[in-house]
Amino acid sequence: MRRNLPPFAALRAFEAAAKHNSFAVAAEDIHLSASAISYQVRSLEEYLGFQLFIRDKGRVRLTAKGQDYYIFLEKLLDSLEDKTSKISDSGPGKRISINLFRSLLSSWLLNLIPDFNQQYPEIELDFIVSENPPDTDLYEFDLAIYYGSKPPTGYHSQHLFDDYTTLVCSPQVANQLPLEKNIDDLVEQTFLHCTSDKNEWQVWYAAFGKIYSEQHYELSTNDRSLVLDAAANGLGIAIGRPPFLQQYLNTNRLTVPYKKRVYSDNKYYLIYPKSLQQDKNIPFFQEWLLAQCNDFNET
Repeated sequence: MRRNLPPFAALRAFEAAAKHNSFAVAAEDIHLSASAISYQVRSLEEYLGFQLFIRDKGRVRLTAKGQDYYIFLEKLLDSLEDKTSKISDSGPGKRISINLFRSLLSSWLLNLIPDFNQQYPEIELDFIVSENPPDTDLYEFDLAIYYGSKPPTGYHSQHLFDDYTTLVCSPQVANQLPLEKNIDDLVEQTFLHCTSDKNEWQVWYAAFGKIYSEQHYELSTNDRSLVLDAAANGLGIAIGRPPFLQQYLNTNRLTVPYKKRVYSDNKYYLIYPKSLQQDKNIPFFQEWLLAQCNDFNET
């Protein structure tokens, strides 16, 4: 059965005119002309069968019935607006800004974004790269991926995965390596080294109860990605850590010949200000990101 309701355009014009006691101001408020407001109000009066405004020398004021109808309409529109807002906020539909390391974005997360976009097309992601997230002094953001022994204070935090290192090399080099129990024989291999982590090989050997004796480095650089590129090209063996290895492992350019993982005291956390705990959209990204970290948490 068809509902017997007045046109919404007329209700909208009346509500604005009643709120401002002026057709001209109402016109500015809802971006119509004053004549359009007057026309819509008059059509509503004809529909209802009674006068809503007293018009006197260019001025308007509500009649008693007009005042009653305005109060009723305000409550109705407030309820409609509130319900619409709650329903809209229950699903995704906003921009989320994320502060993180440049290397973390380029080596790992950027390759996964198409999957997120497919699942949540209404959420736009804005990445803010910096040297030491969370970089609150320089940037404003909703989320940050933090690296440290424990999450910073003042934030809600979610553990993503532990930091660890593992030996990596090309599949061809892997075929030449000794068994894991015979790592002393690795001295015959070319060791690749990232100078930003001076003791990476010493720490890795110590996890096996061995002492590392410094080797000649075929490649030594402060750029971790160059070290991994060299290993992928068969130039030697290297130390890698997730998630920077993922694009190499997924394309079979690198492989992990030994199961041994050497864990550090640091971890990766997703953090965001406590003021955003009620944000309806953050859980969508958080749940998705945790799923991407599952491989790093396997033992």
